[in-house]
Amino acid sequence: MQNMIRYLVTVSVKQAAARIIDINQTEIVCGRFEQLQVSTKLKNRSTHCDVSLKLYGLSAPEGSLAQVCSLWCKI
Repeated sequence: MQNMIRYLVTVSVKQAAARIIDINQTEIVCGRFEQLQVSTKLKNRSTHCDVSLKLYGLSAPEGSLAQVCSLWCKI
């Protein structure tokens, strides 16, 4: 009974973007991602989290800062 899952949370986001702007409404950095999936299992004394992300990009007004496709990681 100690290893039973107490909570299971799954979040899935198909596509999202965010911008950081200064007080003058000037864009500083912009980020976007696609197909983010986070699954968290909370057991009695442990937590297991799986994260998958198909694509992310980070850009500034000067141009692209980073872009990765087909990223997979487990935490």
